[in-house]
Formats: sequence, structure tokens, C-alpha cells
Amino acid sequence: MAEIIYALRLVKITGEKEPVILWMVSKLSISRGKASDLIYFAPSILASDLAYSVADSYRQELESLGAMVEVENADLLENLPANASQPINKSCIWVLLFIAFIIFLFVAFNQPEKTQPKATPTQSEEIIGISGLTPSILKTNLEGFDFSCSDMRSAEDPLDQTWYLWYCEKKSSGIEFYVDYQTRTFKTVETLDATVIQYSNPDIGVADHFLEYMATFAFLNDSTSQDEAHTWINQTLKSRKENEVITKSINSINFSISGPQTAIILTISK
Repeated sequence: MAEIIYALRLVKITGEKEPVILWMVSKLSISRGKASDLIYFAPSILASDLAYSVADSYRQELESLGAMVEVENADLLENLPANASQPINKSCIWVLLFIAFIIFLFVAFNQPEKTQPKATPTQSEEIIGISGLTPSILKTNLEGFDFSCSDMRSAEDPLDQTWYLWYCEKKSSGIEFYVDYQTRTFKTVETLDATVIQYSNPDIGVADHFLEYMATFAFLNDSTSQDEAHTWINQTLKSRKENEVITKSINSINFSISGPQTAIILTISK
């Protein structure tokens, strides 16, 4: 009797995405970009052709990181439509959007004239992000320090809002630095994640220097708040316990430090 093989399906992320991305890169040997796509376009299949013991072990590890995961019989997935067990192909999305746009134009221009309702504020006008910070400012500064930054990607959230996503990375002397940032408008940045990875003998000084630099972007025109953020990061890194999550609000900007000493994550959001 043939051995049953299993697949690992990511349903959604309920916690921080960065630890899950790092796990996928390490365990599944995939690129960071692909790992990000699998998360943003969940539900999606992370791996198949797995023995049940391996799939279940992976499930437990991912759930401990804040991911909702299911183990499925891979043979049953073969009976699903071809795209049912894979994340949606982005090129297909653009084709569908183009078709939908053509249909919209056809319907719109064949409707009888009627009184138009009063226009509501545009999405970009309603969004309040980190004051003074735009995706272009962040990308330009990081590239000036030899970071490699991706092109802009987009994804829809459960409320059908479009989010624009970027990630930048730099590897130097065995240390890895990552920055992910998201927004719903090009006029501001709403969320920023900065991660420093040191696989062995982590140096708090290295993490402190990098994360303090990233905190500067939260207050581009406010040196007093910059100093307060730098002091908080320095003190928190020195006193924080392994995997402890510590948060603080400074001048209406939210800061969070999390992760193990080998992969410390600073999250900044409005």
C-alpha cells in the first residue's frame, strides 16, 4: 500500500509575520520574497510530499510562531482545481482586474444619467501614517547604506483594501538586516518592521545601533522624540528577556520589540 503523503497549508497569520518568514526561509529553503508572497496571499500551500510526522511537526512549530496551519492529505489536493492548492498567480490577478475594469466601463457608460451622490474622501486622504515618512524616503535612505530593496508589490486584505509592500535587505559579516514596510497610499508609511539576525553570539550593540537608526524615521522632524525612542530601545535591549515582547507609545507612534536575541524585531506603526 502506497504511503500517504501530506501537505502543509497556511491559513493565516495571527501574530508577527517576520518570525514566520524566517522559519520558512530556514526550514523550506525558499527565498524571502516567495515566503512573503505565500503569507500575503494566504491561504496557500507551503509544502507537499511530506510524511505526516514531519508535516505535523512543522504545524506545531508554525503555530508557536503565531500562524494558523492545517495538515492535509496531498492526494486529495490533486482532485481540486489546479489553482486551489496554490497561491493565486499575480499575473492572473492583473488579467482578472483588467477584465473587471472593462466590464465596469461598459456598464458605467451604458447607464441612464442620474444624480451622483456626494463624493466621499479618497482612501489616501483618510489614511494617517508616520508623519513625514514616505516609501521613497525610506527606500532611498536604505539603498544609500547598501540595502537591496524590492520593487513595490500589492496585496488585498480581508476588507478588500489594497496594501503596497516593500522589503529591503543587507548581509554583512554574517549579520543580516531586513526592513519590511507597508502602506495603503504612496504618501506615507503605516507599518515598518526592522529585523537584525545574528545566528551565533548575538551582539546587543549591533542590534541597538541598527534599530535606533530605524527608529529615527518615526520622527524625521522631531529630535526630542528621536532621543526618547533611542533611549527606550537601548534600555529595552539591555533588560529584555528572551522572546519577551515590550511595547511603548512615543508621541502617538507605537513601538514594539520582540523575537529571540538572534532575531530581534522592531515594529513601528501609527
